[in-house]
Amino acid sequence: MWTVMKKTLTIFLLLVPLLPLAAQKADTVKTKQKVIAWMLNEDSGILPASRDTNVAGFEVFDPAYLYYRYPIKTGNIVAPAFSASFVEWPERTDDFFLRYYKPYIFNPGKQVYYRARTPFTQGTYTSAGQKINQEQILDVIHTQNINREWNAGLVMNFLSGEGQYNFQKQKKNTFGFFTSYLGKKYALFGHISVNKIYEQENGGIKDKEFLETSKPKDVPVKLGFENKAWTLLKNMNFQILNYYAFGKFSSKKDSTTALSDEPQLPQGWGRLSYRLKYENTSHSYTDHDPLSGFYRNVYYDSILTYDTAWYRTWENEVALELRSNPEKKFSLGSRFGLRNEMQKYAENGKTDTIIHSHSASTGDTAITNIHNHYIGNTAIFGEIFNNIGKRFQWKVQGSLYLFGYKSGNTEIHGKMQKIIGEEQKPVYFDLYGDFTLKRPVYRLNHFSSNHFIWDNDFKFIKDLTGGISLRSPVRHAGMQLQITLLSQYVYFDSLALPEQFDGSIVLYNLELNKDFYLWKFSFQNHLCLQQTSEPGILPLPLINFRNSTAFNHTFHFKSTGGMLQMQLGLDLFYQTPWYGYAYMPATGQFYVQQKTKIGNYPFMDAYLNMKVQRVRLFFKLQHFSSMLFGPHYFTVVNYPMNQLFFKFGVSWTFYD
Repeated sequence: MWTVMKKTLTIFLLLVPLLPLAAQKADTVKTKQKVIAWMLNEDSGILPASRDTNVAGFEVFDPAYLYYRYPIKTGNIVAPAFSASFVEWPERTDDFFLRYYKPYIFNPGKQVYYRARTPFTQGTYTSAGQKINQEQILDVIHTQNINREWNAGLVMNFLSGEGQYNFQKQKKNTFGFFTSYLGKKYALFGHISVNKIYEQENGGIKDKEFLETSKPKDVPVKLGFENKAWTLLKNMNFQILNYYAFGKFSSKKDSTTALSDEPQLPQGWGRLSYRLKYENTSHSYTDHDPLSGFYRNVYYDSILTYDTAWYRTWENEVALELRSNPEKKFSLGSRFGLRNEMQKYAENGKTDTIIHSHSASTGDTAITNIHNHYIGNTAIFGEIFNNIGKRFQWKVQGSLYLFGYKSGNTEIHGKMQKIIGEEQKPVYFDLYGDFTLKRPVYRLNHFSSNHFIWDNDFKFIKDLTGGISLRSPVRHAGMQLQITLLSQYVYFDSLALPEQFDGSIVLYNLELNKDFYLWKFSFQNHLCLQQTSEPGILPLPLINFRNSTAFNHTFHFKSTGGMLQMQLGLDLFYQTPWYGYAYMPATGQFYVQQKTKIGNYPFMDAYLNMKVQRVRLFFKLQHFSSMLFGPHYFTVVNYPMNQLFFKFGVSWTFYD
């Protein structure tokens, strides 16, 4: 590690004399077109977005730490992850095995669309470690407009990590294509992406005491060389979304004005939309030594575990939106539609007889085959929204599944927003409430593999949530208080099997964030306080805290008129002690345990960020606190986070 640090520091010292030359004055010729970015929100509206070019926060490149504020993960760069804050928990959706890979999977919900009249390209590369534990990330995006209304682009993302511990190698490849067309009456958004994740499984370390006396590669793990256990996850998804507007508002604005540079959906008192969505996911788990003692059950093959499960869905959705003139003080609208889903679930390793015993067994004579199950779901949905002036709005959304496996699933969401305070210093006050009644997703009721078989008929899960939030962008402060009542909650018990709690769980969650600035110092703080009435069923840490403290300075070069932005800082993550989750590689699920406490450890990174024109660099000592407090940092039981790692990265943005 120190050899790599010396090499990198040498490169850094060679770059330093060149920085003043690079920090020259920007081109005096201004581009005639802008690069504008946006995303589609859940209501099929347009929200502003940006391709990150800031020096602040550039050192945070791990997808889990970008996706979640308080991530829980099994250690390496592409490890399964979720959040220690219940508010951030990913919803259990039909793509059962993707739940804990949400930070890494590129899908339509993450797609950023652009209006780039000049070609826009951005590339980011990060690296760390030596060959034995090397970690690398490469991220590239290119987009440009074909004409004023039509844009297209490509996305590529590669992550790889050898891991500091044995049998921890991981890699992810993503390729994506997107396009958008924004006209006066018609709009189209298209997305297609392919994701592939390969992950070696070591089952966690055998004993944390080895961390004190052994190098990471010498620490014994539960799934060793004879197991050669690994997971392979493949996902392909695409979406085509069309809008057609009809009708016309009487407007005080000049109707002859050309299309605005700011993106907007086609306008009219009526708008028809059609969405076609497809997703295909496969999950494979392999172990060459099923009888190693790691699993409680071996059902049909004691020589080789090769479990594969597939999920495929086609979704068609049509909706009609009607609204009054948005320029009026009182603007009322509605949206309603119909959704149909055609789903296929399949898996190998389906036995001829379902075995419910939890005792060890080796049913080598059981017949295996491919089990297919087809489901069709049909739902109606609607929304009513009302804007009263520019400072008050409310909306109510709802959906009901009429046919299929999800028949009876009901969702109602309501939100009210009031803007208070001065126009230059607005404070956003939100009041919201949600009610959902859902049948547990198919895989929670039915699943078969070499080590786990279940066939359940769980009751509907009821979720009643209410909350308030205050947000002041100018003051860099916010607060959110949420109370959740969960009934018939389904979780994975200490045997890593799905179980339904026949009762109710009350969760309280308070999120606070506040940034402070003193001279050239900045202090970004995020605090989460939460409590659960059933810690044995749904454990959560009482306190999560995240802080980033930095010294910021800009160097100006009189000879060239350029500048160099610099940020020297420290990132801190902390959790109070709690009975954290364990992880089962064979199913890719986190489950509860009441034997080992984790937390009460300050995880700290030190970093240096720099920006010269369109080039950003960072140099980072990740987990340098392991030199002060030892390597005993876990967010998942038996899966230590990587020890001290020196990392560096560069990002370059190009405009033609």
